[in-house]
Amino acid sequence: MTELRTREEVEQTIRHEIGHAIDNEIRGHSAHDNTWKNIARQCGYNGGTTTSVSNEVRVAAYNWVAFCETHGVLGGLVKKTKK
Repeated sequence: MTELRTREEVEQTIRHEIGHAIDNEIRGHSAHDNTWKNIARQCGYNGGTTTSVSNEVRVAAYNWVAFCETHGVLGGLVKKTKK
């Protein structure tokens, strides 16, 4: 999905996820609560708990697409064909 995002959007997503990783290390779990949000902010994240970025993905470019009803398209996979 990074091909459809700006550098800033990708960096913010990474900071969001790093916040979850650190939160999970500290508490043994992570959620979109104030504890996670404070950690994510310390990582430089400036967004909310969900993305404001459109979930449009060039689905035609993928053989399989992961889709979540809450978050939209999460990613795609292209299986290499044997020659």
